[in-house]
Amino acid sequence: MIIIALLVYSILNFYVGKRVVLLLTAVFPKINNHIFWILYIMCALCIFIGYAVPRFKFTKIAKIISGYYMSTFLYLLIIFIVLDIIRIIFGHTKFFEESILNNPKASIIIGSIIFVLVAGIILYGNYNAKNIQIVNYDVNISRISNNHKELNIAMISDIHIGDIIGYREIEEISQKINGLKPDIVLISGDVFDGDYYAVEDIEKIEDAFKNLNSKYGTYAVLGNHDSGSSYDKMVEFFKQADIKLLQDEFLEIDDEFTVVGRKDISPIGEQGIKREDINAVLEDVNTNKPIIMLDHQPSKINEEAEKNIDMILCGHTHKGQLFPGNLITKNLFLIDYGYLKVKNTNIIVSSGVGTWGPRMRIGSKAEIVNIKLNY
Repeated sequence: MIIIALLVYSILNFYVGKRVVLLLTAVFPKINNHIFWILYIMCALCIFIGYAVPRFKFTKIAKIISGYYMSTFLYLLIIFIVLDIIRIIFGHTKFFEESILNNPKASIIIGSIIFVLVAGIILYGNYNAKNIQIVNYDVNISRISNNHKELNIAMISDIHIGDIIGYREIEEISQKINGLKPDIVLISGDVFDGDYYAVEDIEKIEDAFKNLNSKYGTYAVLGNHDSGSSYDKMVEFFKQADIKLLQDEFLEIDDEFTVVGRKDISPIGEQGIKREDINAVLEDVNTNKPIIMLDHQPSKINEEAEKNIDMILCGHTHKGQLFPGNLITKNLFLIDYGYLKVKNTNIIVSSGVGTWGPRMRIGSKAEIVNIKLNY
C-alpha cells in the first residue's frame, strides 16, 4: 500500500512539474530547467522529511515548506487536469489549434494567469486560516436544572500546537475566548499536532490556557493527534495548564449539568488504555440533568444519540480544511460541520481553530464556537 501511494505521489508530481516547466519556459524563456527540477524535487520530499523521519534540526522548516508546497501542488494539479480535459475535448478544433496550441502568446497569458491565480489562492488561504471567527449557536434542551436558564459555552477544537502553531496563536485564541465571557470552556480534541517536543514556549502556552476566564473552568478530551511517544507529556501539560482532561470520564458541574469526555476512537499513536464502551462510560451519569459530551470525531453520532445525551460537541473534520477536501468529509460523516439534531441530541461539529499541515484554509474557516445552551 505504501509503495502504491509513493508511486502515485511520484507520478502526480512529475505530471504537475512537467506542465509547470512548460509554462515557466513560455513566460521566462531563459529559465534554467535543471535548477527548477532540483528545487521542485526538494520541496516534494519535504513532506517525508517533516513527517516521516525522526525529528531533527530541519524538521520545522521542512513542515512549513511541505505545507505550502502541498497546497500549491494541489491547486496546480486541479487546474492542469481541467486544462487537459478541455484540450482533449476541444483540441481537434481549428479555433483551438490556431488560437491556443499554436499561439506562443496564448501560452504566456495562460501561464501568467495560472501563476497569479494559484498565488492568490495561497495568500487568501493563509489569511483565512489566521482570521479566527466566532460562530454562534442557540441550543434549547428540555431537561430541567435547578437554577440556570442559560449556559454560555466557548468551544474550540483542533488547535494542533506544534511546529506551525505556537504561543502567539494560543494567546490570541485565549483573548478571543475571554471576550465571550463564557461560563465554561470546552476543548474537543487535537490540542497537539502529534509531538509534544515540537512545541516551543510550552510554559507560556500553559499560562495562556490558565488565563482563560470562566465560571466553571476548562475541560478537554484527546484527539487522534494527541498521541504518540510523547503522550504522557501531553497529559501532564493539561494538568499544568489547569485543563481538566476527561478520558472516558464525566464530571457533574455545580450540581447543574454533566460534562462527559470520550477517548478518541482511532488515535494515530499511543494513547493509554483503549476507548471504553459508551454504556460503561454513562453508567453512573445522572440522567435528570443536562448532559454535554465531548467526542473528538463525529463517527459514532447515531450510537451516542441513542443514549439520551443532550448535546455532543466534536471537531476532527476541519470541514476538509482545503477545497475540495470539504466534499470528501461531507461524504465521510453524517455531519462534518455545523449543527444537526438526531432524535433529542443536539450535535455541533466545529471546523477547528487551528490547522493541520499547511497554515491554510480554503472552503472552511478557523473558528471559536459560542453556544448559548438554554434549559
